[in-house]
Amino acid sequence: ELKFLRENPDVVKENIKKKFQDHKLPLVDEVIELDAKARAAQSEADELRASRNKLSKQIGALMGQGKKDEAEEVKAQVAANAARLSELEAQEKELSEKVGVSNVNLSKMKTGKISAIRFSTLEAICEALDCQPGDILEYVKDE
Repeated sequence: ELKFLRENPDVVKENIKKKFQDHKLPLVDEVIELDAKARAAQSEADELRASRNKLSKQIGALMGQGKKDEAEEVKAQVAANAARLSELEAQEKELSEKVGVSNVNLSKMKTGKISAIRFSTLEAICEALDCQPGDILEYVKDE
């Protein structure tokens, strides 16, 4: 689980050392870095989407009031935000393709809201990260 990895990188690294697989230690930092980039991109994208929705309503209101010039200025801002949003969505897609998992499933894994994982998904993640399932999974007993 990425949350566990983010919060306990030293524990994960120690487990890797216990398995005498020190060559995999840099992967922990790489995964944390990729996760941070993905989370930042997701957060910025969410903010841009919320802004787009707000500005779209503002455009409608301005047009209704006959303020076309002001509405055009807001439309330009929406267009600028759309370009950045497109860049962020490309970053999200790239990360998704790197590990062979959909953005929706990556999001669920990052937040710990996943209750099961297919072996094919686990295999794709392990292949992308050059690791073993035990390096990234932790059993947590239900309370």
